[in-house]
Amino acid sequence: MKKVICLLAAALLLSCVGCTGQPANDSPDETPTTAFHLTRLPDLEPYEGVREISSRYYEEYTDHLIPRDDYGELYPYAGKIIGEGTWEVQAIYGLCDAQGRIVVDPVYRSVHVREDSEGNRIISASLLMDEENATESDYTELTVVIDGQGRWSLGPQAGYLGYFGNGKFAFCRSAWEDDLYLTYSTLYSLEDAQPLFPEIQGYLDYAMDEFYVVSGPVDEENYGYRFYREDGTPVESPAFRSIGSLEQGRATVMLREGQWGILDENFNWVVEPQYQYIQSNGAGLYTVQTQTGYGVIDADGREILPAEYDYVSFWNGDTTVSVCKNGVYSLFDTVSNTFLELPNHSQAASSTGGNVFYQRINDGIDVFTSEGQFHIDGGEYVSYCGEQLPLIVTMISSATDEGYTQDVMLVDRQGNQVGPLFHDCYAYVLNDAILVSDTGSGRTGLIDAEGNFLISQNYRSIRDLGNGYFDVQGALYSGIVDLEENWIIRIPTTTLD
Repeated sequence: MKKVICLLAAALLLSCVGCTGQPANDSPDETPTTAFHLTRLPDLEPYEGVREISSRYYEEYTDHLIPRDDYGELYPYAGKIIGEGTWEVQAIYGLCDAQGRIVVDPVYRSVHVREDSEGNRIISASLLMDEENATESDYTELTVVIDGQGRWSLGPQAGYLGYFGNGKFAFCRSAWEDDLYLTYSTLYSLEDAQPLFPEIQGYLDYAMDEFYVVSGPVDEENYGYRFYREDGTPVESPAFRSIGSLEQGRATVMLREGQWGILDENFNWVVEPQYQYIQSNGAGLYTVQTQTGYGVIDADGREILPAEYDYVSFWNGDTTVSVCKNGVYSLFDTVSNTFLELPNHSQAASSTGGNVFYQRINDGIDVFTSEGQFHIDGGEYVSYCGEQLPLIVTMISSATDEGYTQDVMLVDRQGNQVGPLFHDCYAYVLNDAILVSDTGSGRTGLIDAEGNFLISQNYRSIRDLGNGYFDVQGALYSGIVDLEENWIIRIPTTTLD
């Protein structure tokens, strides 16, 4: 699965300290009320005064990546505070290695780290161009694309990262030309950032095997989608009005006339254009719409449910579907081809993923999983966290005219509670763990599948950087910690004056 970690810009730090292997201990206090402002180039100049850092690759201030083959994986760290947001400090980011050695000093307004299914990582970082009399809503960004191991960098240049996968990435830029706002894309090799084909007009953001989808003008009056080969030549097929999904050697496409069908990897019709709409569920099943209603087909067009239902709803990857016919709601298992009647057949069962559904019943919720059905008193809704983690159940603990407070409980697939009850908190999955945040104080921590804290509930925010490293921001310190909460790099966040 692609991991996309979006590290938003943060705020002005006057000293920079990097510490390695030290237990993290940070207690958040009230967030200072410093006004947020955009970064300008003068803010990115080298620091004045003493900067204590444990180690760095280069003695001099480094405002860009110097490509090398021996960095190992690189990670963004919040290194300079420039303001305060509602929930967290606003920072400028730099890059360091897995030992906390600084490779690039904090010069990036935002950093996005992406990982493909093969574990390749790529970093997209943005700089701000200084513009005279610029306002917060009127600025220009430059983007630098960096190999996840620091072997090369591309840019800075105006534009943004598009498609990423299969050892390739696309860089896209947009510009006004003759009163038209046009987008151009170039496909690059992830190995050495060499272009694989010249810049073409359109936005490249999808791929099916060795073919790439580019959206853009197809003639003087129409906009559409075309398939391109890796060498930049277009596939001899019509331009499509829309492309819905590209997976498992299948593409759902919409012709200019409005009919939807399914193509295989050789651009032959597996399902002839005949439907008003087709939507993939990511597991080889498709919801279809006709004049008579909604139904389900498989990747070869075989009918699973006839198109005679008033309502059909899949969660991505599920094999169980929620359906309604003549006002009666039920669940249909496409593996066993059986229906499950719901206690309240006048209400749709909400899906959370993982073939987990729930219905609000009287004073709680009924939950339906592949391992059974159970009731949770006081439950409001359920969140699926993956096969290796328990379910998150959110419960309303008290409610007044001014609002409500909520608790969080973890349960297994049979409804048994896992770990403690977390009072006045909210929670959501963060890759292979669960993030828990206190509603009142904003204290945030990370727990495992048994409800034990991996990272203590002492931070304003926690973001997964991959490979067991996390970007944390607290009232006293920000930086990177590992799963044992040892500091990889630590930056004081209290010297805002």
